[in-house]
Amino acid sequence: ARVMAIFTVDGAARVPLKTRIAAAEALGRAGDPRLGQDDFLEVPGTGVAMGRYPVTVAEFERFVEDEGYANQGWWDPEGWAWRARRSREAPEIWDEQRAFPNRPVTEVAWFEARAYCRWFAARCGAKYSEVRLPRVDEWERAASPDGRSYPWGEPEPTDATANFAKAVGAPTPVGLYPAGIGPVGHLDLAGNVSEWCDDCPPAKADMRWLKGGSWHTDDVAWLAAAVRSRNWPGIDFVVYGFRVVVVAASRPSRT
Repeated sequence: ARVMAIFTVDGAARVPLKTRIAAAEALGRAGDPRLGQDDFLEVPGTGVAMGRYPVTVAEFERFVEDEGYANQGWWDPEGWAWRARRSREAPEIWDEQRAFPNRPVTEVAWFEARAYCRWFAARCGAKYSEVRLPRVDEWERAASPDGRSYPWGEPEPTDATANFAKAVGAPTPVGLYPAGIGPVGHLDLAGNVSEWCDDCPPAKADMRWLKGGSWHTDDVAWLAAAVRSRNWPGIDFVVYGFRVVVVAASRPSRT
């Protein structure tokens, strides 16, 4: 209960970052109570709800353990062929990642993120009519529904609002920067990991959007809510992660 205070604005302000990281990682190993439950927040004007945090190592581990890499049904045909060529059975440096359960999963390609979404949809049964990666406009709506520069407003990023510029040298447990909270409650929208989106740039059907910058990003401009990067769907990297959007079964899905 005492550790949970570091995930609040007031609690984080009273504890040095290095201590917060150590406490959060110990919580992750002991069993972070924030994980293991569906935690989606409505994105105004979109009809979808997006995960409060990026998908964590602990959450992705359930997909791996449930033979997610062996079940072709979760994969796009191109993604399944990619997995076979790579003899892929888990993300890169997976054993190292498993030591930090409440960090965002990284080293995931878009193909893997898509497969996770299909698996998660099946796990949720009829609860959701749609489970997928966010479209870039949905992600941006969550981060800046009113044209703000960053999810928290206009001030430039600091070590109180985001993990960036290699200040920590690695991803940090999700939600560790509460002062960087987005307008409807999403966390880690700037820094920590770059997040795959479902859609592609115009005239670049072979690529996919990425949002949010990362812990490795030096230029604060790349953390701005409106900035987009892109890469091919088979590229995995130490800064690439993702989060999920859902549509409740009671409402129509977007076409």
